[in-house]
Amino acid sequence: LAFWYCKYHRVVDIMLSTEAHKFNYEKALPGLVGIGPLYCYCALACIQVFRDTGEPKYKKYGMGFFDKIKMWCKKGNQNFLHMERLIEAELEVLAGQTNAAARNFESALVLAGRSGLVSDQAYVHERCAALAERTDDERYHLEKAIALYTEWGAYGKLDTIPRPRSAYQDSIPFTVSVDSRFDDMQEDTIVFEHRLDSLEGRVVGKVEDDPSTNASVMSVLS
Repeated sequence: LAFWYCKYHRVVDIMLSTEAHKFNYEKALPGLVGIGPLYCYCALACIQVFRDTGEPKYKKYGMGFFDKIKMWCKKGNQNFLHMERLIEAELEVLAGQTNAAARNFESALVLAGRSGLVSDQAYVHERCAALAERTDDERYHLEKAIALYTEWGAYGKLDTIPRPRSAYQDSIPFTVSVDSRFDDMQEDTIVFEHRLDSLEGRVVGKVEDDPSTNASVMSVLS
């Protein structure tokens, strides 16, 4: 559950306390069901913790898990191809290789979809949204993630996902009364920028009549 709620530091803490990074479970119980997903989640969590802390040991742990996953895929295991591409994409993001990362994210989405892995496909969309913040792609990926998590039945997870918003925060004009000590009561139209996923907002501009052109213009407030 810690992984699905993006509690990556918690995932790594559990990994270290159980010594999963030493691959003890695999050695003691070869073929144990759940080892594959465990390694995938640990690899992704280690990469995120490395991104947060900059401590090389976490990247080293993550690469250890990643090497296992690549070995399985090389031997013909098709179940983890999508995770191989996802982890590769996350590493490319770290390296600033955004175009290559985008291709691998897309590949991970396609492979997870073909395998019917709704939960993993939703997670990839969630990661794509986080990396495409404030773009049209962010909204697309969030909507897809919400739909897929709903299909999976992960309703608790839905509460942790921000609501989709447009690439630029919606600007809604409305009229307010302004009381000035120097002028009589007057009506000014302002432009209010607000977030779609909260009640936060701020005034970003003011619409006034320009006597010289007999037109309305908006001045941007700093």
